Amino acid sequence: MRITINRREAPDLASWILDRLHAVLPHPGSARSAIALISFIPYNVYGHTNKIFLGDTGSLTIGFIIAYLILKFNQVNLSLPPEYMLKSATAISIAIVFVPLFDTIKVFILRMAKGKHPFSPDKQHAHHTLLKLGLNHAQTSLYLVGLNAAFILIAFSASYLGTTALFFLLLIQGLVVFFIPSAIKRKKENKPILPNPLSARSA
Repeated sequence: MRITINRREAPDLASWILDRLHAVLPHPGSARSAIALISFIPYNVYGHTNKIFLGDTGSLTIGFIIAYLILKFNQVNLSLPPEYMLKSATAISIAIVFVPLFDTIKVFILRMAKGKHPFSPDKQHAHHTLLKLGLNHAQTSLYLVGLNAAFILIAFSASYLGTTALFFLLLIQGLVVFFIPSAIKRKKENKPILPNPLSARSA
């Protein structure tokens, strides 16, 4: 599938989508961030030219915007009347960044278990694993986005549990999704679930 977008029509298309997002998203910054990211999907996923590499600066900027919007989400929730407040807004905030948060925790643990610095680069992130299993980049992105959306839906549906209970529910889900499959795979390969840091350093 190949999508062709006329460069002259792109601003009008972006303005139309931005107007629609303003109607459903309460904070203007969230709408602008959404349209800025959505605009690159046709080029990066389906296009053969004009692909854009995000880079560290782009990742940090997007992360900062998401963090700000999550704080704003909690702030707005506290200002609502009691009958409209979300009971587990803090835990829902964790669900919003579920995939990147737990993926980061996983690779930090694996790196430190090998005696490496937690910020040392490697290929143990979730998208690397999915690519090794045979998925292409589009399928990997769709899987991770769908997974994160599913956990957001679960968090909103189970918000009546309260912050603490929902937090532990998300924690268990994170262990199941990110840790247990890797542990089973390593056990089948007769490898230790967590590498020995002493053997890693000697190697």
